[in-house]
Amino acid sequence: MLRLMNSRLIWIIYSSLFFFSCTSVENDGKVIIAVSSSSRNVVEAIFDNNKNVEIISGSTGHLVTQLLNGAPYDIFLSADSSYAHYAALTIGENQPLYFSSNQLYLWKSSEDMPEFQQNVAFANPKHAPFGKLAQLHLLQKKDTNTLTQIVGQSISQVNQYIHTKSVDQAYTSKSSFVDFMNNGELSGDWKALPFYCDQYILKINTSKKVDEALHELYSQEALELLVQNGFSINREWN
Repeated sequence: MLRLMNSRLIWIIYSSLFFFSCTSVENDGKVIIAVSSSSRNVVEAIFDNNKNVEIISGSTGHLVTQLLNGAPYDIFLSADSSYAHYAALTIGENQPLYFSSNQLYLWKSSEDMPEFQQNVAFANPKHAPFGKLAQLHLLQKKDTNTLTQIVGQSISQVNQYIHTKSVDQAYTSKSSFVDFMNNGELSGDWKALPFYCDQYILKINTSKKVDEALHELYSQEALELLVQNGFSINREWN
């Protein structure tokens, strides 16, 4: 499987593939990239000042629903592999390609707060892969029957709960942790959990501009931005 290959070699192969691919449709408009909420900031950084790209974000499940209903997305960046492969089987002719990995984090409003004693927020597991991971982690814990569970529509909404400290605990991502740190808004207690979401990219439409956007996503500059923003391109986290 591709995941077993050297990750940097994968990036070289993918970038070469997209850069030299033949084009069948010329699109004079913008390339529309649908990205999971947890990836929006880094993708915006990758395409900084690129007027040929428009970025739409939301929970991965909602983005897939929009695709199935005819949303004119050219590239889909899924927060996990299952949604990407489902979209590929349903609407696409291309196979999803591995892009990066993101890790589940647990935030508490204060360091001395006992875990899972009051309330906890997480993204809706029906639509958000990080919500599914949060539920899986909760199932492994004992004595959570009295815990109030607050479900956000996406990880962006959960991060807003963290920002306003309107919840006691919340599940979010490592990339979100880095965002809070970079913005000087890091407070409370943050804990890395051994759960990961592998992000996959699905190329939906073909044009010169789409191939150029894909090449930029797999560029060395993009790789460096991903690492700086808390993502990894392999299973071994630094």
